[in-house]
Amino acid sequence: MTAGKRHLSELTDTNLAAALAAGEVDAVDVLYRRYGGDAYSLAVRILGDAGRAEDAVQDAFVRAWKRAASSRPPARRRATSSTAPS
Repeated sequence: MTAGKRHLSELTDTNLAAALAAGEVDAVDVLYRRYGGDAYSLAVRILGDAGRAEDAVQDAFVRAWKRAASSRPPARRRATSSTAPS
């Protein structure tokens, strides 16, 4: 485990979600390690098929990553001399 992942693995769920929303790539891996097994077990019970359960869990984590990425505020532009008010 890298130092970045180790640091993230020590975060609370709330802080880990904030890291995910801030674009911390390793946050998805930490979330998967933390909840992937439980999500898979639940999906197998609901779907009754291991293959479909794997797909459902993968889709859920990919969606979480994409939604977190799309909810990030756009990067601020630095004012330059041509755009700064006079």
